[in-house]
Amino acid sequence: MSCNSLKTLTALCLFTTLVSLFWTQPVLAQSQSRVVDKLIANEPSLAQLRQRVLRVRGWEDPDLDRWSTRARWSHLLPDLKGEAAWLDQRDVQARYREDISTTNEGLMFRDGGQNNFYDDTRLRSVYAVTARWSLSGLVYDPSETRIASEVRQRQQARQKLLIEVGEAYYARRRFQIEWALTPAADWRKRIDTQLEVDRFTARLDAMSAGWFSTQIAQLKEKNRGEGQ
Repeated sequence: MSCNSLKTLTALCLFTTLVSLFWTQPVLAQSQSRVVDKLIANEPSLAQLRQRVLRVRGWEDPDLDRWSTRARWSHLLPDLKGEAAWLDQRDVQARYREDISTTNEGLMFRDGGQNNFYDDTRLRSVYAVTARWSLSGLVYDPSETRIASEVRQRQQARQKLLIEVGEAYYARRRFQIEWALTPAADWRKRIDTQLEVDRFTARLDAMSAGWFSTQIAQLKEKNRGEGQ
């Protein structure tokens, strides 16, 4: 083989390598972009998932400090104390009466005896209601210190939960993309990757009370009907 032919072959190989290098990169990027776009279309967003998880926990409202306000307003309600009493008094008297009188001549006269019976019954009811207000509690309630500590703990737990949901969401997304870009011939890696996807799906389902998988199924059905 002549020197010119060898140079020509070397140049051709170099040109082919450069073409394949710069040509496959845009194709690979487009393939990855299509995979990501399809995943986004068929799944709820991270914001929607976080909102649902907070609703399941009862932390959807950012203002977690409602207890202090309720503790103060509770002092508008009085402390009521009621009493009731009944008096049942009954007096029974039996009397005998006989009158004896005399005339001017000294003669005595006896009247017939009289039997008198008296039954005196008295009933009385007594009711009392006492109301007491502690209006100083409208300014400060003694339980506010304990409430503030509890609110701080709940806010920290809420922030930690949001971070945990975000990490699980994007870890799952990474394994989904890895699975889609793994050649079918590498079936062992695809199985391992799919197991990781399922593991994070189950984790997000546990946080959202099953809402995450339900939404995925609904979005896939909707997009299938629209021909996407």
